[in-house]
Amino acid sequence: MDDPRPPRRERERLRHRDEILDAAERLLIQRGVEGTTMEDIARESEFAVGSLYKHFRSKEELVEVLVLRHAEEFFDRVEALSADPTAPFPEIFDAFLTDYAKAADRSIPFLRLLFTGTRSLPAMDSETGEGLRAAAARYIEVVAGLVRRGQREGVLDGAEDPVGMATALVGLIDGAARSAFFRGSDVAASLVLTRRCFLDGFRRR
Repeated sequence: MDDPRPPRRERERLRHRDEILDAAERLLIQRGVEGTTMEDIARESEFAVGSLYKHFRSKEELVEVLVLRHAEEFFDRVEALSADPTAPFPEIFDAFLTDYAKAADRSIPFLRLLFTGTRSLPAMDSETGEGLRAAAARYIEVVAGLVRRGQREGVLDGAEDPVGMATALVGLIDGAARSAFFRGSDVAASLVLTRRCFLDGFRRR
């Protein structure tokens, strides 16, 4: 039987890449994007600077990959929730918000870095920001899938555009999270109002 795993050299390359990313995240949380250099990351990860550039073209690209690593894990979980054939929409919607809060709590040091230092992130219109633009589009589409589920079940207004509704929901959620981070309060508590605003605003009449 063929071994489904990547070749050993590729597995080693991916392991080294993850070690670099883990070291970079630790430093970025401590020092911020502008206060961290590739040389700092090389020392923290115990790799030569040249080895870092074999994996990432620049610090900006490395930061982008870190953002995407957090984002993709969350998107996968939301898609799995939306595909659950057994649970009703209100239960799935509550699970989505709960999962968002848990993901935020797990990633809160890194997310606080992003929300308080966005000028240092890769520009969304730059070459290195291509992955960020794709992730933002996927985020909306993943949430739109959740909205369509609510429309099919007759909980949400079926006459509304699901992508527009998803965009509104993402804005509400991100705004609640930012507010919680800046105030040092609980993300889950902030999302209680988000839930009521969205469901009341788009509930089927």
